[in-house]
Amino acid sequence: VIPLLTITTTSLPNGQQGALYPSQSLVATGGIGNYMWTLATGSGPLPGGMTLSADGDIEGTPTSAGAAPFIVEVTSGTQTAEQALSITIDVPTPTSRIVFTRDMALEGNQIFSMNPDGSDETQLTSYNVGGGNKVRPAQSADGTRIAYTATASGTHIWVMEADGSNPVNLTPGAANQLSPEWSPDGTKILYETDEHGPYNHEIYVMDADGSNRERLTDNPASSNSPEWSPDGSKIAFMTNRDGNYEIYVMDPDGSNPVNLTNDPSPDLNPAWSPDGSRIAFTSNRGGGTHDIYVMNVDGSNVVNVTNSVVAEYQPTSVSYTH
Repeated sequence: VIPLLTITTTSLPNGQQGALYPSQSLVATGGIGNYMWTLATGSGPLPGGMTLSADGDIEGTPTSAGAAPFIVEVTSGTQTAEQALSITIDVPTPTSRIVFTRDMALEGNQIFSMNPDGSDETQLTSYNVGGGNKVRPAQSADGTRIAYTATASGTHIWVMEADGSNPVNLTPGAANQLSPEWSPDGTKILYETDEHGPYNHEIYVMDADGSNRERLTDNPASSNSPEWSPDGSKIAFMTNRDGNYEIYVMDPDGSNPVNLTNDPSPDLNPAWSPDGSRIAFTSNRGGGTHDIYVMNVDGSNVVNVTNSVVAEYQPTSVSYTH
């Protein structure tokens, strides 16, 4: 008598967005052996970036957070069995360090880090390594790497470890590259470049090691300040292709650009809310000084959230309810 085929795996561990998932081998008993695994008909998908092999191995690097329920099926001879499972992918724990730029006078602008309470201040870059100013630091989601702009022999994108070690120039060459931004999964970096002309900045994306450069915008005007949405599904940026600066969004491959603001006043410096539902930006559309505005991701429900007599600029990573 052939034993009844049964899947004995009933739960799977959580993973972390942007981090390699600990490989899990599904287990079954019974049947005649030679188990063949697949997702059952009608099953939901695995978390983005993860795969199930025919041998029952679940592995990969999750690209988005959240719970992903699915159903696996195993076949052995003429028997099949199914099991409902779920994997929850957690958002990475934010780094406990604040990274910032300081004016060091004769040494130019250099990058430092510190604890949230201001203690343990550490200088990460120096004029003696690479020369010039180091500005616009951007931390990877897991806090292990920092991308930044360095201005020695041109303006280029560099990456270093969180402790300042192993600085590497990712964009050597004659053109200027600036404004690095990590993808949520830490595998890619957005940036802007003037290689097509000093008044024609374009947005590119590259792998985290500087390889596989891909142009995302192609317009005679300038496109600047790219920002990934928290789930990596959209990129916000500002561009003057309509005569003055507006906030646009596009798909990660540069397709489907959409003007969200469409206002006679310049709209600048987009920043996503942590949940990806809103975008903050700078504008003087109220007349006079610049204020911080917030809108839905489709451009609706624009609200001035500062409305001050002094200027406010460059919002970042906002949470907002209205």
